Amino acid sequence: MESRFSKLNKLVASAQLPPKLRTVADYVINNLDTCRFLTANELAKTANVSYSTVIRLAATLGFSGYPDFQKFLRSAFDDNLESISDNIVVPSQRIDEIIARGTTAPVNDIVAAHVFSNIQSTLANNPEAQFKKACKIILASDQKYILSERGCASVASFLNLIMRQMVPHVHNYIGYGQNIFDFVSDLGENDCVISVSFPRYSLLTVDATEMAKSQGAKIILITNSVTSPLAHYADVIFTAQCTSSDYYNSYVAALMTAELLCAHLSRITNYSNKDLLQRINKYAVKFGNY
Repeated sequence: MESRFSKLNKLVASAQLPPKLRTVADYVINNLDTCRFLTANELAKTANVSYSTVIRLAATLGFSGYPDFQKFLRSAFDDNLESISDNIVVPSQRIDEIIARGTTAPVNDIVAAHVFSNIQSTLANNPEAQFKKACKIILASDQKYILSERGCASVASFLNLIMRQMVPHVHNYIGYGQNIFDFVSDLGENDCVISVSFPRYSLLTVDATEMAKSQGAKIILITNSVTSPLAHYADVIFTAQCTSSDYYNSYVAALMTAELLCAHLSRITNYSNKDLLQRINKYAVKFGNY
């Protein structure tokens, strides 16, 4: 099946564009990684053309408007990354797809391309207001619970470590003799949950989040899409892309989202945890446990 990147090249080649439109079209194709996130005004400024030229290009290539063109550019870039289809979620099946397709790009290049793409998309889709809203919920909550399973635990572990240094009563679900429903059973309307869940979306995390929501707790969600099965429980949703060229999810963008949340929380609390950090360091330094 023809990729959207190939289709974009064919659209431009067959359009018989005048010089100014050709200039911006060539720029887009050669800089697809950055152009896919630019507004029409930003693209015009970057390509040194007028705003109307960018709008005319989108229309000339057959798109209903610039947003439709931009959406196509993002899809075209993803096609060009040799991504595994999001519809294939079972790791062993993803391996079959990788082997059947064959690999052509150097490992370092293709992994870095996916990571950078995930980060850029995540930054574009999570405005600062979302982080401030989440911080407001965290600071207003008595208990802060973090829920995750398997690969998502790396994100939850980071959140637990840093948030515990800034705000009290942070608890990360690990298990050890207690199931996840025991863990969330005493949450109420003065508490919040940070759920971290990515495809294939652990049903334990989904159901525990539902349970916490039914008890009145506020829900902050870190996931890959607003269509995630946990999304309708969430008061705040952060979407972090997890696409990769291999059989596993990439959690780099999710970790960046967790770091951004902690950075916002640190700024909002005005670094009031300095004394706490000094107390921790007094004992940690004895063992080199930094």
